[in-house]
Amino acid sequence: MSLALAGWRLCGPALAPLLERIDYPNDQTRKAEKRGVPGLQRPVGRVIWFHGVSAGEIRALQTLCDRVERILRSRSGDPVTILLTTRTISGAQMVASFAGAGVIHQYAPVDVDACVERFLDYWDPDLAVFAENEIWPATKLALRRRGVPIAIVNAALDPRSSRVWRTFGTSARPVFEAIDLVVVRHSDEAAAFRRLGVRNVLAGAELKVDAPDLPADPDELARLKKIIGDRPVWLAASVHPGEEIAIARTHQYLLGWHPDLLTIVAPRRLDESRRMIGKIEKLTGHSLCVRSVSGPPGKGASIYFADTFGELGLFFRIAPIVLMGGSYIPKGGHNPYEPAKFGAALLHGPHVRNFERAYRDFGRADACLEISKTSDIGPAIDKLLTDSDHLRQMGEAAKSAEETLRQAVRETTNTIADLLVDLSLSKAAGS
Repeated sequence: MSLALAGWRLCGPALAPLLERIDYPNDQTRKAEKRGVPGLQRPVGRVIWFHGVSAGEIRALQTLCDRVERILRSRSGDPVTILLTTRTISGAQMVASFAGAGVIHQYAPVDVDACVERFLDYWDPDLAVFAENEIWPATKLALRRRGVPIAIVNAALDPRSSRVWRTFGTSARPVFEAIDLVVVRHSDEAAAFRRLGVRNVLAGAELKVDAPDLPADPDELARLKKIIGDRPVWLAASVHPGEEIAIARTHQYLLGWHPDLLTIVAPRRLDESRRMIGKIEKLTGHSLCVRSVSGPPGKGASIYFADTFGELGLFFRIAPIVLMGGSYIPKGGHNPYEPAKFGAALLHGPHVRNFERAYRDFGRADACLEISKTSDIGPAIDKLLTDSDHLRQMGEAAKSAEETLRQAVRETTNTIADLLVDLSLSKAAGS
């Protein structure tokens, strides 16, 4: 074993409390799960372990989980349970929003030998599938020792992460060589995984395209549409701290041209709501209508703060213009496919490395606009609100482009599901 990996394993017990706090900063009710202590009874039959950090990764896995479960059940004839683990509360809430029979949630164990071994001893998965860039050394090596096939789907390894792993030199190779299959989003990302030691790397697709539509309560949707009426509306979605300043200034600019404007602000993280509300109120001089407190916006409300979990689909169906957050600070931007499904004209800032190709595709279809300077957001939205034909054309282009991309990804998702089923069955064949 390399010195770096030996050092990680040696320091693991001391690092465990710190890793617990990083992984689960707000969840104390299920704290034991971080140490690998089960919170539920293991079902009889096969267990397929899927892991995603938070809500976005879980949504990307949702369709794939369903297809793997159905294919494996039909091919093996055994009971099959999908075990979904996350590292955040929002991820747990996302699982709870759709989990039914055959799907259970646990928090993932921290990457310390004792915690990982305890988790694996109990759940004994037939396959472990990780989303995007979850490459934890102790977990991968423990799975390899047990002969559990490992896959990473929707894999992402940006240049910075690739450089970090390469600094470990040969120390990192056992971790990457333990991985049986990596499915990258784009072919140009495959080389980085191969250089690090993964033997089987396939070009796949962005699984978030094939995620189910975000849900919305139909009665609440009808009620909000009736309350809002024909007021001009725009939505700032997945807003991070710092971006609310630009949102507040944009709102003030637009009020001069659209006095009955309704600005909807949906924060990326609900635990940051209070601070963001305070800043917006200070900058605008308006008291915000906060959904978790006041419900629907009254006639006098000009800024509606949507601080409830799992309702973003409701607001994507209401707002014809959506500004995606995480793009005016270096967060890499957020998923544009979700609002595009509902025919929203898309706006974003310069920081979109996480979805660079998606925004490029939508841009080529005249479905989105990059607005690099925050001072230009207001004039761009004003132009769309004033020119209804242009707004409608952008929305239709976004919906059409998303449908085309989704159809292209669907076949790829089926192929990936078949490969994962083959891997899971290989464990039983080899045991």
